[in-house]
Amino acid sequence: MNAVVGKERAILDAAMRLFSQRGYRKTSIEEIAAAAGIGKGTVYLYFESKERLFRALCELVTNHVLAEVEAAVGDDGPIFARLAAALRVKFGRLFRIVASAPYGRELVESRDELASDVFRAFDRRFEALVIELVERGMLRREIRATSQRLTAKAIAQTLLAASRGVSLAARDAADFDRRFEELLAVIAEGLTP
Repeated sequence: MNAVVGKERAILDAAMRLFSQRGYRKTSIEEIAAAAGIGKGTVYLYFESKERLFRALCELVTNHVLAEVEAAVGDDGPIFARLAAALRVKFGRLFRIVASAPYGRELVESRDELASDVFRAFDRRFEALVIELVERGMLRREIRATSQRLTAKAIAQTLLAASRGVSLAARDAADFDRRFEELLAVIAEGLTP
């Protein structure tokens, strides 16, 4: 999604706030328009339906997170620090969005129902970035080959599954941070030469 400005930005900001506070199902286009300070018809000039608005919001969030991940991956620091930063950005940012919303569970259900393809594409791109980073680390001998001789793809997929597990198990942001730092310590111990 290109840079979002003006009324479109106001609509997306209002939708994010209201979907988080009231849930997708209980939020109406009328409420979004009022919160954005515009008429209902103006919302429909930008988004043909509430579903399309929700998808656009999902695209905006995933694009923003992906840009942060790409910046972390493209940094010149040590491979493991870049890998940890990328995992922290993706899983930490998305966890906080859902955990801080009173209707977080409903947002996830709505995401799965209305924008699963957006998140599948996001996850594929993220996985490719992590695989590429692990491959670079293995070539530079910054990431130790495991005794099982796992491929970079297998290592990356295991890291992603473990990170997802922390997201599912964490009770709140502090618990997430603690568990995630513990996971990163285990990863560093196992993969750093």
